[in-house]
Amino acid sequence: MRANGPLHEGHLAEAVRRGVLTHDQMEAVLALARSGANPGDVNVPDLRWTAVVQGIAAAVAVLVPGFTLLAQMSALSEPLLLALSALAALSFGGLGWLARDRGWGRVPASILTAGVVPYVGAITMFAVDFAWRGVLGVAGRDRDLAGAYTLAQANRTSATLFLAASLTVAAFTALLTRARRNGPAWSAPGACVSVAVLSALVFAMPEDAAPRGITLVAQTVAIAVITATGARWRPWLQRGGVDGAAWFELGVFAPLLLVAHVSLHNDSQQLLPWLVASIAAGVAGVLLRRWTYQLAGALGALAATAVGLRHDPVATRGASLVALSVVIALVAQWQRHREASAALHEPPREALSYWE
Repeated sequence: MRANGPLHEGHLAEAVRRGVLTHDQMEAVLALARSGANPGDVNVPDLRWTAVVQGIAAAVAVLVPGFTLLAQMSALSEPLLLALSALAALSFGGLGWLARDRGWGRVPASILTAGVVPYVGAITMFAVDFAWRGVLGVAGRDRDLAGAYTLAQANRTSATLFLAASLTVAAFTALLTRARRNGPAWSAPGACVSVAVLSALVFAMPEDAAPRGITLVAQTVAIAVITATGARWRPWLQRGGVDGAAWFELGVFAPLLLVAHVSLHNDSQQLLPWLVASIAAGVAGVLLRRWTYQLAGALGALAATAVGLRHDPVATRGASLVALSVVIALVAQWQRHREASAALHEPPREALSYWE
């Protein structure tokens, strides 16, 4: 057993599904392991937290340069933006290979390798813009100030650039995951889908509907999320033993959470619609048995409450967050028992990795 890796909770859950253990026996084994009662008085360190730290560090390393590049885009030229995007793609590709070769862990290796995907999309976007109309970068800002193109032309150009980048992201992700299993890479196409739906709805809405009309956008995108991540595409995203569907769903939800934060910061009266939308996502996760929906719903509800009540007294905000957290914890525990009971009557499922 030790040669094949440590025994963890996923193995026990699979034993419950196969009927080898009951749910009560699994809980007893977990309680014994957590108490530190190891046979032979051998101390087995619990190093699972290191994977969390590695994942957070790798994700920050991948995301921060991209956000910095977007924030400084209007002050840089297109060739420089193109060069920086190419440098970032090559750097993260090299770091991913180095992490895998030196044995730094599959979590940072997979995240760093997946970090190549959005920067390849940025290369396409900046290259097309440089060869075409030039609405990005410092030259685009100067043309905008000079009135060189209309708002409709700018919107059409931006949509075209985003479409080119999204198609590149989707194609490169498919090639990357075919060459080497990688779960986090699918979060980039998911984010592109969500941003595309959001942009289409915002452009389709009349100007007098903003900003309160963004609530309609959120409700429609929630429906698009369920449609885009349906059972039809899940087997294809989970090929090779890696759960790319989970990362795709997280990518779909990420821009929506950002829009919710900005919307609530501008208008705290939208708290109730966003809270309802978050709860609906969580309920959909329970019904569809998708932890990504449940996580997005929980984070959305907590973020909406924190931002929506920012003008209320500290005691009100604290009490609301504590009460909501307790409800989320109770629902999660109920879901845990529900899944364990359902597993007794289901056939064994393929073991999936979230990384490589």
